[in-house]
This record gives sequence, structure tokens and C-alpha cells, in this order.
Amino acid sequence: MATLGLVLAAAAGCAETTTQPTAPSLPPDKVQTLALACPADVQVESHTSGPERVAFDLPTAVGGLAPVAITCTPASGSSFPGGRHTVTCEATDQLGLTASCTLRVTVFRPLALACPAGVQVESRTGGPERVTFDLPTAIGGLAPVAITCTPASGSSFPIGRHTVTCEATDQLGLTASCTLRVTVFRRIDVNRILAFGDSLTAGSGIAAAASYPAVLEALLRGRYVTQRITVTNEGLPGSPAAVALPRFEAALQRHDPDVVLIMQGTIDLDIERGAEAVEAIRNMVDHARDRGSDPIIATIPPQGRSRKTWELVEPYNRRIRQIAAGDRVPLVDVHRIIHDGRCSDGPAGRPPGSFPCLAADDLHLTQQGYALVARGFFNQLMTLYESAGTGGQLQLSRGAR
Repeated sequence: MATLGLVLAAAAGCAETTTQPTAPSLPPDKVQTLALACPADVQVESHTSGPERVAFDLPTAVGGLAPVAITCTPASGSSFPGGRHTVTCEATDQLGLTASCTLRVTVFRPLALACPAGVQVESRTGGPERVTFDLPTAIGGLAPVAITCTPASGSSFPIGRHTVTCEATDQLGLTASCTLRVTVFRRIDVNRILAFGDSLTAGSGIAAAASYPAVLEALLRGRYVTQRITVTNEGLPGSPAAVALPRFEAALQRHDPDVVLIMQGTIDLDIERGAEAVEAIRNMVDHARDRGSDPIIATIPPQGRSRKTWELVEPYNRRIRQIAAGDRVPLVDVHRIIHDGRCSDGPAGRPPGSFPCLAADDLHLTQQGYALVARGFFNQLMTLYESAGTGGQLQLSRGAR
């Protein structure tokens, strides 16, 4: 019995000293520091306004004692709204060592730029005007978005139509562009103009586009870019002024012009009807006014000495100037314009004593000569009817239409 008691006592002592297994351990010189290497940042293009599911690779653990548990917050496959987001990943090995790293998840929409509507500004002086406009609106991309426009808002723009180009760059380096139209304009109080006369109005000897009415229309549309201005050519070669009144009345009724330009009489000198032509011009002025159209009359161009009627031109023009002064009719002195004009396109065979702007027949004009006439009428129309600045000195007979 004593022996048995000793055995039981020995067994009980062994039970009291028994311990549970512990985590494996390594000598300090055998344990490597735990590190975590995150994958590259992720950029995802979104085509909706909502969040996007984004998947990314797990980080790589370096060192420590395997197995290493790795978790990322938010996890791969989570939904991310638009913008930049930081994902934090953590690792824990079997020794309780820890490490962490971060990666950037960027969700973005394609960058677009919406320009504002075009801007129209009336020039008060005929010169450039400072024009301001709203900056475009950036859509998508990653804020902040830098926007620049060339020319910039607040720049000075001359008369005409101009294109402004705007560009945007976001924080991802995405770019977008758009354009807007800036129009600086002058306004003239007339839109329908009738040019009446003979072959010098019709533009005989040159292309129709080089006749003075065609050139005048181009000049007017180039300056008054927001208006639809027409200059109708009712020049008829071989038409004497003395018998042109019925044709003139028909043209007024057909076109209902705001202004009628009258340059006629050259043919009448050839048939010795100068006095009748002067009276016809006076009647045309009266008929135009009666119908509510404003008349502008013109002298006729000089002729070369090869023409037998060249000496009759100045006396005829003197009487046209008298009508202008006596009846208060605006005048374009075409004779002076051609006499003083500097043309380089005259024919090589022009007779001696001719003016440089005359054609070879010493009667009609060169292309540059017709352009000078158009410029003369253009300047007169600006002075009389331009609504801004110092213009508008003459009121329409029936008001601006």
C-alpha cells in the first residue's frame, strides 16, 4: 500500500507541471522583418455617374514567418465613387509581426468641355471692342480642372467673326477642347440697296463679280456681319438717262429699296442729250423720295481724249453737283475718284491722255477702277446710315427698315 501511494503521488505531481504548446519561435538572427509591397495604383474610367467596381491585385509580403494574412480596406472588388481613394492593406505573420502599405484607386469619367454660346458685341467706334464671355464648363475628368481660352475673355476683338479656342487639363493629364464664336459688328440702318445706271453700273468688260455693285455688297457685308445686305445691279448697257425713267420706276416697284444709287448720263453725251439727262436724274431723285427710298447720285467718270465727248463730261458733272447741292441729295463724286485714283491694272494699249483707271476704250473702267467707285459709295453709306459712332446723319425717308 505504501508503494501504491508513492506511485499515485508521483503521477499527481506530473499533472500539475504539464503546459500547453506555444507558437513556434526562431532565434532572433533567423527572423526576417515583415514588409508589404502594394501593387501599382489603379485608374478606372467610368461611363456612368455612379460608383464603379474596382478589382486590384493583393500586395506581396516579404519576410516574416509564413503563412502571412493580408487584408485590404476597401477590399478588391468594392465599389468606388468618382475621385481618388486610398486603399490600406495590412499583413500579419505567424510571429505577430505586422506591415502595411497603401495604393491609390482613381475612378474618373472622360473629360469633356462645353463652351458657352457665341457672343455678339456691337462696336461703338468702328474699332476693336473688349469682349467678355463665360468660361466653358468641364464635365468629367478629375478635379481641379484648369481651363484656358485663347484669346482670353476680356480681350479686344476687331470687327468681324472670330473663333475662340478653349482647352482643359485635369489632374490626370486628360485634355479636352471646344470653340466659341465672337462676333463684333457695326449696324447700318439700310439693308436693300438698288444700283441704277448704264453699262458703267452693269460692269461691262469685266466679270459680274467685279462690277461696282457686287464689290459694294461685299464691302457692306464684310463690315456689317450680322446683317443680310443686298445691292441689286440694275445697270443696262446702252441705256440713256433721258428715257430711263419708266425703267427706273419699275425697278423701284420691283425691289422696294431703302436706298437707290443713281449714276447715269454717259450714253446721253454721245447722243447730245445731256440736258435731258440732267432733268431725268432730277426726276429720278423725286420719284425715289416719293416711294420712300433715299437717293444718292453720282457724277460720271472722266473719259479719255480718244472719245469725242470727253470735253462734255465736266459740264455735265457740274450740273449733277448742282442737283446735289440744291436738292440736298448725297453725292458720290465718281469723276474725282477716277481722276485721282491710282490704278495698276490699266491696259498696255491705253491711248495717250487716258486716266490709269480707264479701260482700253477710254470709256469704261478697269477692275480696280470699279473697286474705287464701290469704295466711294461704301464710304458715303457709312457716313449716312451707320447707326453707331458719328453715323446716322441722314434719316431714311420712311424710317429704318
